[in-house]
Amino acid sequence: MGSTLFRLAQRRAPDLGARWLEWEAEPNAIGFYERMGGRHVRDTRPNEWGRILQVMAVGLGREAAEIWPPPVPDQHTKGVPDAGASSGSPAF
Repeated sequence: MGSTLFRLAQRRAPDLGARWLEWEAEPNAIGFYERMGGRHVRDTRPNEWGRILQVMAVGLGREAAEIWPPPVPDQHTKGVPDAGASSGSPAF
């Protein structure tokens, strides 16, 4: 069921203008997302309880290779990507 929903989102998102999908992954779900093609791109900032999650992403469509990896948000703008940020390579 989960893989069916994930693949549906991958097929539908480009029609809505998305070039990649990005999400915060629960630690127990990381293996599933890796099997779906997701890659670790960065960690979240600690929340009020000190919890840090992996942010994962998957590129979409033919342009995915050109824009991969997704831009890293500027930590000072609360998640808004900084146009000049250098994201480096995602961890594997």
